[in-house]
Amino acid sequence: MYTVQKNPAAVRSQELICRAVCALMAELPFDEITVTRICQEAGVGRKTFYRNFEDKEDVILLMIDFLRAEYEHELPGVPPERAAYFHFSFLSRHMDFLILLETAGQTPLLTGRFSELQPRVMPRWSDDEQENAYRTAVVVAGTEAVIRLWARQGFRETPEELERLYRYALGAPAPEKSDRIEVNML
Repeated sequence: MYTVQKNPAAVRSQELICRAVCALMAELPFDEITVTRICQEAGVGRKTFYRNFEDKEDVILLMIDFLRAEYEHELPGVPPERAAYFHFSFLSRHMDFLILLETAGQTPLLTGRFSELQPRVMPRWSDDEQENAYRTAVVVAGTEAVIRLWARQGFRETPEELERLYRYALGAPAPEKSDRIEVNML
């Protein structure tokens, strides 16, 4: 796990390490990236790295958690029926990072962290808690599968196309044009 830093110098070190990991992921297969190479790229020492992270996967988790915090900030006010569009639109705004994650084989880290949020935006399907829990689990798993497929196909589809395909797969009607939401781009 990574260490949450408050000290400005430590936060800056984490930022340098995150940038270094992204730069290296653009050049090398993830399994060839070493902590030594990350430290060289970031211009920090190994002690600094290990004061902040246990391993290179923790660096990715920190970046994903920053994204997740941004997502959670924008989430309030999104109606449940528009959650799929919001989700895919948000992810498409971070396409460069998604491509790095997919190339590195790290997309499951992203989908795992984001799937924890899905139950918060799911509507209540019925008065039965067990039915709600299972239906939410199916929707969350479906969302993860759609993201993995989207990644494998090179992220070609737009958020609107993904929403339509996702809703079709769930047997839900496509949204009317007037139902479109604008994503708050802070």
